[in-house]
Parts: sequence; C-alpha cells; structure tokens
Amino acid sequence: MKKDNQRRFFALAFEIIGALLVGFFAAAVVGNGLSVILVGSALGDQLGMGVLTIQIYGAILAFGIGAGIGAGFGGRLLRQNGSVWFAMSTSLMFSALVVLISRTLMTSNSLVPTLFVALGVSVVGAVIGYNRRRSSPT
Repeated sequence: MKKDNQRRFFALAFEIIGALLVGFFAAAVVGNGLSVILVGSALGDQLGMGVLTIQIYGAILAFGIGAGIGAGFGGRLLRQNGSVWFAMSTSLMFSALVVLISRTLMTSNSLVPTLFVALGVSVVGAVIGYNRRRSSPT
C-alpha cells in the first residue's frame, strides 16, 4: 500500500512539473508569435497597446493547452493511463474561464494576479483532466 501511494505521489508530481514546463514553453511561443504577427501589421497599428493584452490572453490560453499536454507527457512517462485530450480541454476551459471572468469583472488594475490565478487553475485543470479517466496500469 505504501509503495502504491509513493507511485501516485510521483505520478502527480511529474504531471505538475510537465504541465508547468510545457505550459510555460507554449505561452512563450504564442506570446512572442502574436507579437511578431501583430506588431508589423495594420491591425497592430490600430490596436496600439491592445496588442499587449492580446499577447497576454493568448499566452494564458496557450499555457492551458500546453499544461494539458505536459501533464499527459508527465503521466505517460511513468506509465500512467489517462487522457491527454481531457487534460488539454479541461485546462483550456479553466484558462478561458479565468480570462472571461477577469475581462467581465475587471476586478484588478493589474494583470499579475490574473496570470497567477490562470497558472494555478490551468495546472489543476490539466491534472484533474488527465486523471479523470485513469485506469489502473497493467
């Protein structure tokens, strides 16, 4: 029983670490990609500082997708059976919910709390989504 609990702990730790690593990578790629695409375009000229907002929200959503993929890779590395698609979709839905709530309520003058809330919620969503349909390994 103790060995099984250790295995579950390590599986969750790997899923969380994978979610963070791949999520940060995806957020950086999408954030910088949106910058390259929008800054030199006519749309970027019209948006002005709105480009920064699009980059941040795009990065939050990309972090959600990357967190789901990373949680799946972390779980598969330890031969855990779970659903990468559920991890990605749950994490993306949680990230989108944070973006929608922050845009609707405008509760903060700063985006920093929104970023930290989105980070935590996305990782939790990715791990829950991956483990939702877990079956015991054979």
